[in-house]
Amino acid sequence: MSASVSRTPSGDLSRAFADADSSPGTRDARSESEIDVMSGMGGYGHHLPDAYQAKRFCCRVSLREGVRGLGASSLGGEGGDCGDRVRGCGVAGVVQRRAGRRLIRRRVLMFRPRIKFEHRPVRYGEDRIRIGGDVVGVASEIGDPEGWVWTLLNTLDGTRTVDQVVADLVHRYPDLPQEQIRQAVDDLVTAGYVYDSAAPPPERVIGTGLDRYDRGMMLLRWMDRTPGRSAWDAQLLLHQARVTVVGVGGVGAAAAWALASSGVGQVHCVDGDVVELSNLNRQVLYTEHDLGRSKVEVAVQRLRQHNCEVVVTGDHLVIDRPGQLRALAADCDVLLLAADTPGEIRSWTNRACLATGTAWVHGGYFGPQVHIGLYRPGSGPCADCGRTVRLERDAALPPLTPWAPARGQTPPHAANAVTAGMTGLLAAHAVTSLITGAPALPVNREYGLNLVTLREHTVGLDAPRSDCPTCHGLV
Repeated sequence: MSASVSRTPSGDLSRAFADADSSPGTRDARSESEIDVMSGMGGYGHHLPDAYQAKRFCCRVSLREGVRGLGASSLGGEGGDCGDRVRGCGVAGVVQRRAGRRLIRRRVLMFRPRIKFEHRPVRYGEDRIRIGGDVVGVASEIGDPEGWVWTLLNTLDGTRTVDQVVADLVHRYPDLPQEQIRQAVDDLVTAGYVYDSAAPPPERVIGTGLDRYDRGMMLLRWMDRTPGRSAWDAQLLLHQARVTVVGVGGVGAAAAWALASSGVGQVHCVDGDVVELSNLNRQVLYTEHDLGRSKVEVAVQRLRQHNCEVVVTGDHLVIDRPGQLRALAADCDVLLLAADTPGEIRSWTNRACLATGTAWVHGGYFGPQVHIGLYRPGSGPCADCGRTVRLERDAALPPLTPWAPARGQTPPHAANAVTAGMTGLLAAHAVTSLITGAPALPVNREYGLNLVTLREHTVGLDAPRSDCPTCHGLV
């Protein structure tokens, strides 16, 4: 099913596209009363063609300001030169993104707009169009009783400027106002269904990686609803990012492999353990020949072999105090926590990332329940806000009596390559979201999947807790 089945007036595209953003795929997290469900779980900017005599405007994305990558060339943008208004080119939708407490507005230039192939539209009968495929959170439906929207979509093939598109439509529909056509193009661009086919391929930026990364580029483009981006902008944001993975066991090994394979520019691995036989049922970077070796040493070697274009480094380090995490967080764009010891390590990481303004992800599992959390400091509740709620609720429960035979015993580490691998790959997906905004996952909450029922759930708070010992309710 699509994200929305809207019956919008012909040409009123913005309403249909807004419906896609309110779909179940982007629904709000559950209420505070459900926060304890998982309590036991351990721009690059493309260059404007010289023929248009436009100034270059590169928008570098600040992950720590909470901007989801305005990678495309823009007019009137903060922090760079403004391109000249170019004749023969349509100016597509107004882009708005909040950076900290500042609202950034940019007009996005489109030279030769083209519908993303992954979002290619389909016409139902004579008066209804679906664009974006069948993926919830991406697809929209448009009412088109007069048929001109379908004609418009077929002209957005990357061979025409916006002025040429408008001229074609006016020729076919003489009574159709030009401004209505331009507004429809604006709506399509703002909704993230269109990219600029005139943007040059970025081979000079990612070396010989066009063949290596083109499948990943297409997936990111499919999930990306950021207005005005070129086809490669999200992939290039990955290429420029620095990610630190704390813990390269079952979860961290899978996550580090996925990040390096996907083209993250720098991956730094941290772990203080050595490879043991019991690791081999789930920790994908290690083999029997690695028994007794440092996990970090082996992980760095394997990841470099897998992708020589990624800078892979490592520290053989046991995390036993908060200051270590603060130093690690200060030196990366996103920190991925894939370790569960010491017991306070998640809270330590939360404090470190709040202090340094670093986005972070954690991943773990509790038997067949896999889960991740992703947080962007300064944009909502922190991880310790949720912990505060759980402690408060636990204190109100009747006293618990544990099973006598289990007293004094350490719970078994129940895991295999499926639970560890799924958690690590989901965590890598969350890191990708924080870096690129593709997809734009809601942050400051936890996501879980029950492998017994294959049911998922999301939990989080609507606002920070004033009694949180870490953020004190301040955003």
